[in-house]
Amino acid sequence: MAKLTDARKCALKSLIYARERQVYPTEIVYEVCDGCGLNETDRAFCVNLVRGVVSYQLCLDYVIDNALDKKPKMSSSVRDALRISVYELLFLDKEAYASVSQGIELVKSIASHAAGLASAILHKVSKVCVPDNFALRHGFPEWLGDYLSELLGKDSAELFMALSCDNPKLQFVSNFLKPPKTPVLGIQGAIDASHAGNVIIADKSAQAISEEVALAVKQFGHKTLLEVGAGRGTKTALIQSFAASIGAKIQTHDVLDNSSARLDKLKERQNNCGFELRDIICGDATNILLGCKYDFIFIDAPCTGLGTLRRHPEIKSRITRENIYESAKLQLDILNNVSKALDSDGLIFYSTCSVAREENEGVIDSFLSSGAGKNFELDHIVRRAKLTNVTDAHFCACLKRR
Repeated sequence: MAKLTDARKCALKSLIYARERQVYPTEIVYEVCDGCGLNETDRAFCVNLVRGVVSYQLCLDYVIDNALDKKPKMSSSVRDALRISVYELLFLDKEAYASVSQGIELVKSIASHAAGLASAILHKVSKVCVPDNFALRHGFPEWLGDYLSELLGKDSAELFMALSCDNPKLQFVSNFLKPPKTPVLGIQGAIDASHAGNVIIADKSAQAISEEVALAVKQFGHKTLLEVGAGRGTKTALIQSFAASIGAKIQTHDVLDNSSARLDKLKERQNNCGFELRDIICGDATNILLGCKYDFIFIDAPCTGLGTLRRHPEIKSRITRENIYESAKLQLDILNNVSKALDSDGLIFYSTCSVAREENEGVIDSFLSSGAGKNFELDHIVRRAKLTNVTDAHFCACLKRR
């Protein structure tokens, strides 16, 4: 029996660590890899395993549960280990014998009494194929597959689901306020440069929306900006970087978020990157009373994240249809309230990272037909929510007063 590989041990550690601490495995896997001391090759394989397990979890559980005549009883950690090996067997071009052997050893490393169960399941799985159901095969719950088919059409929905399972492209831009002194090379180089405040890692669609806000600041010559839903400051840094690169001066930039923890991260990024803010506000955007008017309001609305499944695959197994409607209601409440703070000739940029129409055009339509939005109109759609092989599906619309 071959010795259990470090990459597989680290992948299992990442899944267990994330579950016990209620964080996303895809967000902490690099940290765990660092702790395991993996070389670059093992690190890449570990990340692939973790992302694959999270992305295809529903499919993997279906196969595990149907491998034996009766649904097997097992601990969460044993199931994590089996998911890794079943993912290898179904989706990676590996020798079945090696994946089964390593899978049994992986289960034994945390529960020696479950080795027989692991052997039975993995030997059975090694002889089966992925499920025929397209949504399930790609780790999507049936309702979400049906919803996407209704929204996009069957062919486009299947393309969307397939693209959502791809590994995300690492895209970054130099922070023009603090450019790196040496070229940024490779994934780890970009991550290190990001921690140092030299670059911002963000999807190209998020970059495009941030650049649009910076261009508007320059075009209209307005100077005050309120950013709602600033979170950890990714788009904050992007907007200021793009503004600096084109000579657009933001005289005052205020940010608002309802999470003090996220704003603490924003402050760290501000210190690292060197951008300036006038006010950092922790509050509820649905009812906060803002004491001044702004030329621009950028709303990075909280949403289901259905446009970022490639980057955040855990969403697929957690989201419900009700979440879409709940997000749309919250987004409309935010837009209704913060629109009161727009100056008479200002612009609102409303953005999500979802493909759900209810969260995008639906919110805009509801706002424009409501009392709060009766004096507004749609200026233009900045970006339609479309997932491609190189970008996530971000949506953005620009509103102005009549």
